[in-house]
Amino acid sequence: MALMPLEWNPLMLEPIAELEFYKKQHRYRLRNQWLAHNVSDVLAFDMEPFKQAMIDKYKDGPDGWAVRGETIHDWLDQHLKAKEPSVPEKWAPWINALLDQQFFDGAEILATEYRVVDPLKSCAGSFDFLIKKDGYIQIGDLKTVSSKRAVAA
Repeated sequence: MALMPLEWNPLMLEPIAELEFYKKQHRYRLRNQWLAHNVSDVLAFDMEPFKQAMIDKYKDGPDGWAVRGETIHDWLDQHLKAKEPSVPEKWAPWINALLDQQFFDGAEILATEYRVVDPLKSCAGSFDFLIKKDGYIQIGDLKTVSSKRAVAA
């Protein structure tokens, strides 16, 4: 992937200074006030109990989706910032699949791991990347599913 390092990109978005994310609670604060909602909660509001139970069942542990997702997201963030991160062997199939794609080739990176907020709705969230490619602005949120079969589901 040919990327433009951040220091070369004057269009890189600055973080929203007054927006804070608390990872453990998965909650946001804006100007020292807790926000009522986050995007994850909004998207899961009508999730069936069985589906939520399956998500919770496979979340934790050394092979859980939480560590897989965090590791791959961290790798992509560093990669898009042209920092050449090492590829953890355990997660190499996922990372190599990203490297094999041409999606980011020639893209201008505008933001990575960027937090956004709607103060009127008291809701915040984040996306994984914002790029400009072929004249189009594209927003992306990486999903690190368990297998190729899960992509089709």
